[in-house]
Amino acid sequence: MKTEEKIYRIGEIAEMFDLSKSTIRFYEEIGLFPNLKRSPGGLRLFSQEEINCIEDVECLKKTGMSLKDIAAYVSWK
Repeated sequence: MKTEEKIYRIGEIAEMFDLSKSTIRFYEEIGLFPNLKRSPGGLRLFSQEEINCIEDVECLKKTGMSLKDIAAYVSWK
C-alpha cells in the first residue's frame, strides 16, 4: 500500500527552517529545486525532496560554501 507524501507550502517551509519566503524563492530561482512542483493555481508544493535539499543547503552554507557552488553541487547530485 502506497502512503501519500506530505506536501508543504512555502510558508510552512519558511517557518520550518527559519528562512524568509524570499530566500526560498531565490533558492528556486538559482536552481536548487529542479523538481519543484506547482499547484494548478501556481503555488509551490514542497515535498520531502525539497526539505532534504534545504537541509543540505543550510549545512553547506555553514561550511562557507557559496550558493553558486551549492547550486552546482545540487545540479550534479
